[in-house]
Amino acid sequence: MTCSELREYLSEVVVGGGSPWRRLRVNRHLRGCASCRAEKAALERAGRLVSRLELESAPVELWDSLRRHVEASVRRRAPRPVDRLVLVGALTVVLLVVGVMFRRPPTVVAPPIVVHTGVVDQDMRAAVDGHVSADYAAPLSDPAAAGLRLESEEEES
Repeated sequence: MTCSELREYLSEVVVGGGSPWRRLRVNRHLRGCASCRAEKAALERAGRLVSRLELESAPVELWDSLRRHVEASVRRRAPRPVDRLVLVGALTVVLLVVGVMFRRPPTVVAPPIVVHTGVVDQDMRAAVDGHVSADYAAPLSDPAAAGLRLESEEEES
């Protein structure tokens, strides 16, 4: 134990406190350090002088003054209703901003585009089917083409 560590615990040990392990370490240091032994002797002498003093009660006016001061301090610190409204408003704004920032965009499924023609010939159907299957194979192609569907008036009836 160093002298600076001993000074941290010396007053506690002088009055009989501290753990047994700490008292043992302090006493071991005191056996080899004259300046710390002198500091311990000064603390013990001060303790004896203080113990001889008579205790006096504090005047009643002091306690009344102290109570008034504490009560006034508590009243000053009490939150006002306006403060609470401002706090609730600020929290609402923060929650709205966070909600907007982390909101997932809604997934919208586009309805298929129905092209009504009088008659859909086989060449047109093959072109549309080929384009739609190419769209699924190539995800970066025009996504609107995936919803293109041709229906003939004959199929509707």
